[in-house]
Amino acid sequence: RSTLSSSSAASDVYKRQPITKMRTALGKPGMQVAMIVKQGDSYELLPVQVSGIAVTTRLNGEPVGNGARTLRFGDEIEIADVCLAFVEQSAG
Repeated sequence: RSTLSSSSAASDVYKRQPITKMRTALGKPGMQVAMIVKQGDSYELLPVQVSGIAVTTRLNGEPVGNGARTLRFGDEIEIADVCLAFVEQSAG
């Protein structure tokens, strides 16, 4: 299983969110900016085009662009002031 661990620039508190769906939307309600999609045994990060809004999704500090990117454990996803870490869910 995989998990997203997140924190924001305004907080040192980390939150963990297991990825349990085939598609997990990232962003605010009503304003999805990226999606994590399960593909077999792997996961991909897909940017979502939002009309009229300039939000850059970064993977390990690099802009994602328009194509899918395969995620690896330890990858960092940045959206606005939120940083997400793609980590393996610990047992227990």
